[in-house]
Amino acid sequence: MIRVSAQIQEVARRAVEYEAGLGERGGARIGGALLVCDKLRRHLTPLIGALGYGALMARTLGSLKRENGWAEEIVSGVNGALEMVQLPWSGRSGEEGSPDPEELPARLLGFLATLIGEVIVLKLVHEVWPEVHGVPSDKREAMR
Repeated sequence: MIRVSAQIQEVARRAVEYEAGLGERGGARIGGALLVCDKLRRHLTPLIGALGYGALMARTLGSLKRENGWAEEIVSGVNGALEMVQLPWSGRSGEEGSPDPEELPARLLGFLATLIGEVIVLKLVHEVWPEVHGVPSDKREAMR
C-alpha cells in the first residue's frame, strides 16, 4: 500500500467535494472522484502521454482493488479514462467495505507524488483547481 500524505489526502477530498458539487448525476461523491481523475487525466496526458497516464491509473486501481472490493466496479481504458460498471453503493457510510471515493484520487496523487514529488503535485492540483484551497501556505511558498 502506498502512503499518502495528509496534504495529498486533504486536497483530494476538497477536489472531490468541489467536483461533486458541480456534478448533476447520482452518486455525487463517486461522480466527483471520477471527475477529479478525468480532469487530472486531461491535464497530465500532454505531459506524460496517454499510455503514461494509463499506466499510472492502472497502478492506482490495482492497489485500490487489492484492498477494497468495491473498486472492482471501476474500469479503466488504455488511456486511463475511468468508468463505473455499476454504482457499488447509494450514499452508504460507516458500513464494512463502504467506499471512500476520495481514496481513488488520493492514491493517484500519491503515486504521482512518489514519481515527481509532493510539492509539484500540490502545484499541479492548484493549477487544475485554483478554487480548491487545500495547499498549506508553507507548501505554496516552496512552489514559487
